[in-house]
Amino acid sequence: MKASDYRKKVRKGIMCPSGIELEIRKVKAIDYLRMGILPDTLAEMGEKPEKVNPDTLDKIQKMFLTTIVIATSDFNIVDKPFNELGEGEISYLEIEDDDTNFIINEISTFSFGEKENGGGEEGIRPFSEESVSKPD
Repeated sequence: MKASDYRKKVRKGIMCPSGIELEIRKVKAIDYLRMGILPDTLAEMGEKPEKVNPDTLDKIQKMFLTTIVIATSDFNIVDKPFNELGEGEISYLEIEDDDTNFIINEISTFSFGEKENGGGEEGIRPFSEESVSKPD
């Protein structure tokens, strides 16, 4: 298999409600571990999402928007202070709620759901829209 073929398998182009076109990749367990989110936290999220610490949800939102979204030629979502943003960069905190929810749901479904549509393991559901809203 060529690298280009493999990329087609693990990446997907999406269009956000605002019209921004992005490329996403499948999220992996190591992505959660790099953010300090342990498996017991993930299990808790699946069983009782209303009991999840808001800091954990913020970490997941940041991870999805800054790590899993692959930079496009003119749009790169980053975790930087506003005064340090470069040309073509936008802070993950600036992404509108509709786009944030859409991106996270697309990544979740692509990574974990709808196996027949290229998603991952069965039994792991995408995050609900209520659980991915921006922190206050």
